[in-house]
Amino acid sequence: MRFGYLQAAGAALHRLSPDPTLMSTLETSWERMVTRRMYVTGGLGSLPALEGFGRDYELDPEFAYAETCAAIACLFWDWEMVLATGEARYSDLFEWQLFNAAAVGMGTSGKNYLYNNPLTCRGGVTRKPWFAVPCCPSNLSRTWASLGKYIFSLEQDSLWIHQYMGCQAEIDLNGQM
Repeated sequence: MRFGYLQAAGAALHRLSPDPTLMSTLETSWERMVTRRMYVTGGLGSLPALEGFGRDYELDPEFAYAETCAAIACLFWDWEMVLATGEARYSDLFEWQLFNAAAVGMGTSGKNYLYNNPLTCRGGVTRKPWFAVPCCPSNLSRTWASLGKYIFSLEQDSLWIHQYMGCQAEIDLNGQM
């Protein structure tokens, strides 16, 4: 879902050139998405034909699209928002979506994928080794490979811990990791 990538870019732009109107729009969009257009898993997208949102609260589990890449796009948006605001709710959603909406797109073998992640299934949904539009395997790979950069951030002389997971880091509070 391209919406998440666009919003992530907007938040990154705000960090480079602060704009209160842009930030207000991003926060309103994020809040509406989380409270009205997101499945309990953190999955996004209730309309398979559009690969997009339906109307507010249109979240029928029988038709959940919950595309893997939409969850990953939202991870990027969550990250940019936490860097822009310092608000923990963005890190919280990052974690929720990472484990409940993005990771589920990959089978335990790491060799099979789901493009969409339905909440209910009456058969016929299986992970596949590849897709005609192969965004999910590469998106999942780059997300797992870069996961370390989403654990900490530094701002002036403060260390922010965003994700609780096993890791090691050498940190210079003069702004370098």
